[in-house]
Amino acid sequence: MSDSLLLKAKINSETAKLPWSNLQRLFAQGKVFYVDSSLDLIETAFEIANNEQIKIDQYLQDNLIYRVNDDQAKNWYEQNQILWVSVIKPWVLVQEI
Repeated sequence: MSDSLLLKAKINSETAKLPWSNLQRLFAQGKVFYVDSSLDLIETAFEIANNEQIKIDQYLQDNLIYRVNDDQAKNWYEQNQILWVSVIKPWVLVQEI
């Protein structure tokens, strides 16, 4: 199996559904990024792990990936929102289910 397939499998196996309340400490540290639903969370995590800077810069420019903001965090907290979560240290990527 190639290194890229192994990395994708690892990312996939470490992706989980978590309540927003479990992520608040990481949010306070500025480490949580929202991934738009038009993007595949696993593929996006893989691109970040592979440092595919051109793609990531384009996602950031198009606002498809961005730091979770205070209003969004408050809304998720009030709704006890469950999110898909993928950790690509030092970042945490989240996507609404």
